[in-house]
Amino acid sequence: MSFWLAAALVLGSINSGGIREDVKCNADAVEKANTQQLGTILEELETTTFFRLFRVNLERKCYREHEETTCGGGPNEAAPFGVEEKGPKKCDLTMDQGFGMGFGMAVDTQLSDKEVASKTDGEPCEPSRPEFWLDICSNIPTELSEHVNLVKNPEAFTGYNGTDVWNRIYQEANPDQRDTSELCFEERVLYKLLSGMHASINIHISNAYYPPTKKSPGYKPNPKRFMEQYADKTQYLNNLHFTFLVALRALSKLSPIEDHLMKIIHTGDTPEDHRARSLLGRLLGAQIMQSCSPVFSAFDESLMFQQPECEAELAQQKTKFKQVFQNISKELDCVTCQKCKLHGKLFLLGLGTALKVLLVPTDLLVKDPISQDELVALINTLGKMSSSIMHIDTLQKLAKQELEDDHEEVDTQQSPPPSPPQVDGGSTITFSTVDTAVGRIASSRKQNYITEEQEVQLLELSLKPDECHRRNGVLSLARHYSEEDFARHAVRTILSEDISESKTDVVVIGGGLAGLTTALSLVDNGFRVLLVEKESLIGGNSAKASSGINGVSKTLFQEDDTTEVFLSDMLTGGGMNETTPLISTFVQESGPAVEYLKNRVGMDLSQVVQMGGHSHPRTYRPQHGMAGAEITLSLNAKAEESPLFTYMKKTRALKLLTSSSGAVTGVRIQTAGEEPVDISSTGVVIATGGFALGRSDDSFLNKYRPDLNSFASTNGKWCTGDGHKMAADLGANMVDMEVIQVHPTGFIDPRSPDHATKTLCAEMLRGLGAVLLLRNGSRFVNELGTRKHISSVMHDIDPSLEFIILMGEKTSEMADKHAKLYSTKGLLQEYNTLSDVASWMGIPTSTLDATLEEYDTNAAANFDPFGKKQFKGTPMTGSKRWFAGKITPVLHYSMGGLEIDEMGRVLNKDKKAITGLYAAGEVAGGLHGHNRLGGNALTECVVFGRLVAKALATDLLQKSTKKAAPSETKKKNTKDSWKDNKITMEEVAKHSSPSDCWTVIHGEVYDLTDFIDEHPAGPESITNIAGKDGTADFDMAHSKATLAVFKPVGILDS
Repeated sequence: MSFWLAAALVLGSINSGGIREDVKCNADAVEKANTQQLGTILEELETTTFFRLFRVNLERKCYREHEETTCGGGPNEAAPFGVEEKGPKKCDLTMDQGFGMGFGMAVDTQLSDKEVASKTDGEPCEPSRPEFWLDICSNIPTELSEHVNLVKNPEAFTGYNGTDVWNRIYQEANPDQRDTSELCFEERVLYKLLSGMHASINIHISNAYYPPTKKSPGYKPNPKRFMEQYADKTQYLNNLHFTFLVALRALSKLSPIEDHLMKIIHTGDTPEDHRARSLLGRLLGAQIMQSCSPVFSAFDESLMFQQPECEAELAQQKTKFKQVFQNISKELDCVTCQKCKLHGKLFLLGLGTALKVLLVPTDLLVKDPISQDELVALINTLGKMSSSIMHIDTLQKLAKQELEDDHEEVDTQQSPPPSPPQVDGGSTITFSTVDTAVGRIASSRKQNYITEEQEVQLLELSLKPDECHRRNGVLSLARHYSEEDFARHAVRTILSEDISESKTDVVVIGGGLAGLTTALSLVDNGFRVLLVEKESLIGGNSAKASSGINGVSKTLFQEDDTTEVFLSDMLTGGGMNETTPLISTFVQESGPAVEYLKNRVGMDLSQVVQMGGHSHPRTYRPQHGMAGAEITLSLNAKAEESPLFTYMKKTRALKLLTSSSGAVTGVRIQTAGEEPVDISSTGVVIATGGFALGRSDDSFLNKYRPDLNSFASTNGKWCTGDGHKMAADLGANMVDMEVIQVHPTGFIDPRSPDHATKTLCAEMLRGLGAVLLLRNGSRFVNELGTRKHISSVMHDIDPSLEFIILMGEKTSEMADKHAKLYSTKGLLQEYNTLSDVASWMGIPTSTLDATLEEYDTNAAANFDPFGKKQFKGTPMTGSKRWFAGKITPVLHYSMGGLEIDEMGRVLNKDKKAITGLYAAGEVAGGLHGHNRLGGNALTECVVFGRLVAKALATDLLQKSTKKAAPSETKKKNTKDSWKDNKITMEEVAKHSSPSDCWTVIHGEVYDLTDFIDEHPAGPESITNIAGKDGTADFDMAHSKATLAVFKPVGILDS
């Protein structure tokens, strides 16, 4: 190893960070985002069917008569083992013969009219015209009918020596070989882009240098080659970062054509296309693309061709730049290594696409957007640069390790054998010692000498969390365990640490929809999240919401509906005269919130209904299961997939921690039965819900609305205003605290009519045609009016506050899931005739019949004396199936709460943000006015959960935390050992009490004892199936995915 290489490794790592020329700010934030988020998304995108298939013409002849350099070796790059290749050469491509992105669709090879007009082989397009840049990639044709599978043809060492080609490329870009400082801005940009491309290719070759063998599958790196090329030439690595930033800037400017990009991702493989679109959406919405504006504004393409120091005329500058780029494209036709040519053309087409996006005006780009081939090239080029940047650190470490190993080998030849490990007193523990221990533990577990629990305990003892043991532990685990078990044990035993010393990026307080959305959005951006929930299960009031989530956007199919109409409905429904930034943001982000749940979380939101106070159907819900429960459980499952997410149940947040300046720096928490501990974090998100069930003397309900203390509520026992109190202690401002929404339809359970907590009667039933009646059988209100209006009428018209909800056959069929659920719970009664309903109500059948006949007549004429305009479920008369139940107004939602800005930052009484403190969901006030429209609660949670994550990520990208949240607090299932436990129905029947409650669901046995009091719909639903097969009851209200948060105790032995 050369002296300078050894010196570079001893003195420190190659520094490729810092300030890059032509980029005005530090790009370390981009490097961090690449490692934590972008790299992962790009890597997964590259494996999707659409993005791994690249169409390119590799058969074009070289413009020179011959090209002497061949595949398999050259003067500077010999075959790695010095032997002649047998069989297919490393330069050869693995083709997908006849594949061709067919799947029933033809690949579009046509140029737009503007592109045809701008081609240089016809009438040249004037440089002054905006269309001038549309054909910059024309010398990289993609008319080949076959596609090359990039996954099967990875970039790796082939033995090809491309020195001559690269020399000609640089000669084309800088014919006079001037120093880069002497080049004008445009010339320097092109040179740096090509140099960055060159560096990326070289790094990939060094990382995949030695080919696979029978004894050693997979390519192996050559760190020495990398160091020899770049240890003293870090400016080339800077050029790689510059090129990556320019390509990211182009990516950040694709938002105007995002809909087009989603449409052209089409292979005919629906799940794969969905995966590709979802990943691309995550990439375009990545926090670095949204928040790191200084980085992207650092390179400003609008400055090109306007530099005063460049003497050539503007037209000549543009023409020369494009001509040089196209000439370089032709040079690649002279590469005789097919794999090298493939990756060179892919990279150059990606750069050309980036330049096209940056240089073509946005309005023209919308009319003539990029093609499928250009999108594939751009994403793969970004992926290449992303991975090569990450390889830099890996190759440096490997080179340093090789140097250390060389020294160690010399030392062992001259030194006596090392002393054996000390058992007492000291700890001279070597890798060999750790490796022996881990190997024996692994072997013992494989032979069932020890249990899984004992295996974990022994590994925890062997792999202590100091730096030396961490490294040795990782190496040892890698030797003895499969990939899955390696990851599990590495995270659990090596990355875990004592909770009392932990520091995480963000603490989220509250496990409802707002908290879960924030958490998932943050871990998707690469940040560590600790979510604390005082109950034993996630969901909160969100899990009880059944009607759906509202959303309006151009990507959702909604005839005649617009965000402006939605905004108008909110202002009208909330009794507000004008909008605010908070309301405008909510409406604009509502559609993307629904799309997020569909694309990122995989939610089925295929049903759309119209709820009270809305001018159009815009409330989305799943085909099966209740909306709130399905969404929260799906979000939790997605978050649990990430090692960055930690969930602590039965854990209360006691106090917000602050610095001397008043910034929030963490939270004090206490898990049931344990001592309080302090958790340090960069940010804290309060997502604790409302306060409508707090009935203590010092409760917010008693303070602001004592007149409502006697009302029943739909809220869970957890809604006591904990988050409000903690924030108020820091001086947070609160708004609209006196505004409590009274929901008009809470079920009166005939078994416990005076119970303080009521089950909500879903507003969706009224949207589908259910009518509200007085006890005398008369209608009295527009069932689709706002909650405030209906509740007010109820209060004025009947002091008993007892009313009837009635559904006919058509409505009950549309609401079949809800009708069955409510009737099973005894909240709705099913009748075969209208006279049976009248008898139950204690009124003459004729009275009820007259009411419904008048309603049907008015509906046919599109008239209603109470102002109703939508009449689903009519005609009602003649129905052969009826559902009826008793309802009453109930406290449902706290419109008031912490004052926040449009990004969810909590404000103090001076309207200034409290540093490090955020809020989302019902805990925040100021959005709904004096009445919340149905469906807006879930929308609020998702909209502001995502916005809070964006605001937090902006801060977190600028700060670095070192310790991960404690992974041992996750009670994740790592084995399916319960499947070996066969349980008979007779045994299940023995566990049939509230204190010992087992049930069978889809052939699996669950112990739901601890869940009885936490069930959002009340304990009766659980106790009714205790000791029985509860599958039928479960399926009425839930999808099977709901069971993901429960671990079965066994499988039914049939």
